[in-house]
Formats: sequence, C-alpha cells, structure tokens
Amino acid sequence: MTLTLDACEINDDRFVLFGVMKSLPRFILYVPLTILILTISKPAFACVCRVVQQPPCFAFQEATAVFAGKVVDISEVPFQEGELPHSLLIHFSVEQSFKGISTAQVRVATITGTDCDFGFQKGQDYFVYAYQDPKHNRLATGVCTRTKRLSFAKEDLDYVNGMNASAPRTLLLGAHNEISSPLEGSEIIVEGQGKRYETVADKRGAFKIELVHAGKYKVTVIGRPGVLFMNHLDSWRVYSAKGRPAVEFEKEIQGGRCGFVDFSENLTVKKR
Repeated sequence: MTLTLDACEINDDRFVLFGVMKSLPRFILYVPLTILILTISKPAFACVCRVVQQPPCFAFQEATAVFAGKVVDISEVPFQEGELPHSLLIHFSVEQSFKGISTAQVRVATITGTDCDFGFQKGQDYFVYAYQDPKHNRLATGVCTRTKRLSFAKEDLDYVNGMNASAPRTLLLGAHNEISSPLEGSEIIVEGQGKRYETVADKRGAFKIELVHAGKYKVTVIGRPGVLFMNHLDSWRVYSAKGRPAVEFEKEIQGGRCGFVDFSENLTVKKR
C-alpha cells in the first residue's frame, strides 16, 4: 500500500513527524513525502523537533499544565484507523502542581512508534510540561517539549520555585540552537518605550534582556564579519551594517510575561 503524507505537526507544533524509517535533515520539514508502508498496523516514524528548546519562563506560560509527578502506569490508546502515529497514556501521580492541575492523578498522552518517543518509565519521577490536544480533548507531551526526568529539571524547578519569591518580570529572550551558533558574539539591540538595551549573543546565539516596560520593541541583531543572514519572514528586514550582516524586526512583549525569539525558525545564519 502506498500512502502519501504531508509533514504533519503534532502537539503544539513543537515537532514534525515523517512517515519514513530514518531521521531526515531539518531542511525538508515542509516537503511532502510519498512512502511505502508494507504494514499499517504499527508503522515506524522519524521525527524532527522544529524549534530550539524554549526557556522555562516561556514554556511555563505556553503550557496548559506544569507539574512534577511519578509514572504509576502506562497504557496504550486504542488504535483508530487512519490515525497515525499511535499514542500512549502516561498515568501520573501528581507530587507537585505548578499550573493547571488540581487532582492527585492525571493522564497525559504521548506518541509512540517514532524515532523520538519520550520513553517514559514506570516508577520514575518527571517534570512535565503538558499541552491541550483539542482534537482528543486531553493533555499531551513529548520529547520536543521541556518535559524531562525530575533529576535533570534544576533550571525548571529554580524558575517555578522563584516565581512566588519575586514580582513577575517582563523578559525578552532568544536562541538559535542547542550547541553552538554562528550568531555567537552578535550584538543584540532592543529599542522601545523610551529605552535602549544592548547585549551580546552567547555560544548558542542566545540572549536575555529584562525590560522595564511592556510594549512593542524593535530588535536589531548585528552579526560578526564573515557571516551571512537570510530571512524567512518579510517582516524581518536583512541589511548590511558597515559590512556586517544585520536583521531588524519588531516584537510585542506583554507585561510580566516572557517573549521568546527562535532564530532557527526565522533566520538562516551561515558562515561565508
């Protein structure tokens, strides 16, 4: 049987699945794929996370529910014809709820049969960011969220435990990738509401600026010599600043919230 699929977005557009047996390069996320499935009872899928990992503050505000919990059971969602990939229901005993959970136990769906299955294990503790799946009216999570073993969640715990200790901050953060980036050393200039902020991107192409006021800001990124910028959005203006690549765009930041710029989605950065 031959099945033609477009790249399909699952769970809050954090990852993209492909009906193929091996991982695919990032640049073909939007290319339709024709595949041959010899059996459709339990097909395997490859998948690619389409964004860099969000910082805790942004992930927290975007998630429907955030909690720490122990896996007490794992069950398989009954297969429905024409619905791929398959899903599991992870049954958690909620040890601490930080957002959106008022019960002692909760079930969260996750995909299975893909290259990026999360691999939840019964008896283990996790820090979970769950998102509403409107199609099935249930919570869902996956490997492309910030969900992780509780023992690796120090940054997340520091954030949620610190929320009550101080007033909500208005932040603008950005990142390019998880390891190293040609955006390293780029100048970041943020202007608006009568203020000007400047910082420098770190090795991940990441930055963090605390804003005094909410509102609309102009963000300018000036790269190092020898780097090329190519924008993916018409609203991001690419130009040359004294021989250095530059990009300019606007960002609206709400008061007491965390604005996040994923450069990997909107900007191609290459060394010449």
